[in-house]
Amino acid sequence: MNEMQFLQSRFGEYYKSYQPPIAHVEQREFGFGGWEKKIEFRHLAFKSPDELRQRLAREKPLYVSYSAAYYEFPDARPMPKKNWLGADLIFDLDAELHSCAPFICPECLEKIKAQTLKLVEDFLIPDFGFSKSEMIINFSGNRGYHVHVHSPAVYSLGRDERREIVNYIAGANLDVVSFFGYERDGQYMGPIEAEKSKASLRFFGPMPTDGGYAGKFAREMIRRARENPESLKEISTKLKKPAELEKFISGIERGNWDAIGISKREEKFKAIFDSVAVRLPEHVDANVTFDTSKLLRLPKSIHGGTGMACVLVNDFAAFDPMRDAVVFGGQPVSVKTVQQVPAIEMKNQSFGPYADSQTISVPEFFAIYLICKRAAVLA
Repeated sequence: MNEMQFLQSRFGEYYKSYQPPIAHVEQREFGFGGWEKKIEFRHLAFKSPDELRQRLAREKPLYVSYSAAYYEFPDARPMPKKNWLGADLIFDLDAELHSCAPFICPECLEKIKAQTLKLVEDFLIPDFGFSKSEMIINFSGNRGYHVHVHSPAVYSLGRDERREIVNYIAGANLDVVSFFGYERDGQYMGPIEAEKSKASLRFFGPMPTDGGYAGKFAREMIRRARENPESLKEISTKLKKPAELEKFISGIERGNWDAIGISKREEKFKAIFDSVAVRLPEHVDANVTFDTSKLLRLPKSIHGGTGMACVLVNDFAAFDPMRDAVVFGGQPVSVKTVQQVPAIEMKNQSFGPYADSQTISVPEFFAIYLICKRAAVLA
């Protein structure tokens, strides 16, 4: 038995009892893939969840993808003949690759988990008005998360509207100076008017209760002032004094961003805004969101690059992918490494580090993980 046969035998067993947790299976397009290509062929359609399950158990693909879109004829070709009916709104967030690749470290997993939570709680709920009951979060099976928005409000959105949503989340073309203004005797003045004025003006900005990016910036500034005041030292040396720091915070809470008197305010606030982590440009795969014919990993299916499942996340705070997305058993399997393997914790057990060409006996779930990562072969 070679590695592919071994994986397919285990994947096939898993799919014998698989129940797809998606709505309207009969209106979705599906794609299957293997080691060489994650989607080797697509334009597949199934009349029922059970028909899909039977096909998966029989063909044992390493990757299973499905459409965010709903079609009248999901197996038709070319694409226009499918008759597009609408699509869910999908966000695909993956951890950035760094020295832990091709594996993934706890630091990367925690960072992308935090970014996913920020997307949901700082954008989708407050800014777009979606409820948690309209959203499903699933671990991708490898390096990140998929956020699915199931709402009639998004089904008919086209590529341009979906691109606008991505641009908003990415903070595209934002100018922090527009968040601020000047006031004299109750009359608002913009930065240009204020520059020409010789009279005393009150400088004001967003409050933490405001919506959109202005409110996000105010909340982030208050958070930094309370949790990491050192990060605001470039604004004013006055912030080293606790009393002045509290005065600064209470000022922002009221919309007064100049409670302590700050020189070159706009320049300093703009410099900080450019580094504030309230935007997600490097983590959100925009193509997944605005491509209404995109296929993505089928929830609860197995990821062929890890052997872990794309599980639905119910308790996001407590979720640990290296524990909760493991679906295979613990019977011992002998494998031989084909590269160095770092220390890895999986299913509350510690493994490695292992040298290249080292023969080891490990639980099946970890053997599958190493084989899927092409870091080991059967011994």
